[in-house]
Amino acid sequence: MNPGDPMSPRNLIAPGLLAAALCATPALAQETTPVELNPGQKYLINEGAKASNAGDYAKAARLLRVSLDLGPTNVPYLNLGRALQKAGECAEARHAFEKALLAPAVDQPSPDKVREVAFKYQQELNATCPGMLIVTCEPETTRIRVDGAAAVACDSTPMPASPGKHVVEGEAGDKRTSREVIVRAFQETHVRLFVRQPVLTNAREQFRVAEGMLRSGQHDRARTKLLEAHKTAPHWGPPMFELGQLALRDEAFVEAIKWFERYRPYAQPNDLPKLDRLVTRAEKQLDAMLKSRRPVARTLAAPDKDEASSDK
Repeated sequence: MNPGDPMSPRNLIAPGLLAAALCATPALAQETTPVELNPGQKYLINEGAKASNAGDYAKAARLLRVSLDLGPTNVPYLNLGRALQKAGECAEARHAFEKALLAPAVDQPSPDKVREVAFKYQQELNATCPGMLIVTCEPETTRIRVDGAAAVACDSTPMPASPGKHVVEGEAGDKRTSREVIVRAFQETHVRLFVRQPVLTNAREQFRVAEGMLRSGQHDRARTKLLEAHKTAPHWGPPMFELGQLALRDEAFVEAIKWFERYRPYAQPNDLPKLDRLVTRAEKQLDAMLKSRRPVARTLAAPDKDEASSDK
């Protein structure tokens, strides 16, 4: 096949235009019989490649969409996704890549080759396209900074953020706090900041006393003190986690799961795997207890209705 042939890999998919796509599974495999492109499709694909190489991604996308109107095939979907990605249209690019996996395939380049190169660009898409960072604060008057940027109100407005680690800082009056969070492409990452106030100082003291009771085996007294700490600072996570562990120890599995899930929004990212393991353990033990018809342990430390509603 000579380079001037419109069906050559060079003209069909210009260098740098292979789009990102997921590796095809058997359920998503394309048809094995190659599709023959008509002259109009070949022309539009080549013109789209030229426009994209020239940096005119809007024109490239327009031409490739016209080509797809004449008949969907894998290559223009891939090229469309790549052009959209270059234009910063990440969500539309991902959709085009997904469509490329389902569309009929041309013979050259081969479907395997397209998937091989496309997977490389899928990783690029996931590494560069933003996720959304959503921050809530206590007190609500807190102002926040992300990675040292200008302070803004903490009002739960979704903020685009590149994939990777970010530092979220909160300030209320002369008090400050910060958390490190991990943002993933296309996903929402929720963060709750609690700027230390005098009430938290009291809760920390109650929690410290509870820890001493736990070390000496005074579990019932420790539970009472942990509930006091939680009531003092209902948005502070450590008492919730310890109450969950106490409930799990006493086989109050429903209560344990409740406390662990209430703690989840306040957990640091590196604590989440441990939290998931504890929830799974409680769920499995609860399931085994129900199957064996053993009585489920009584509720040990449920928040009252007023307290629960104040945390919503």
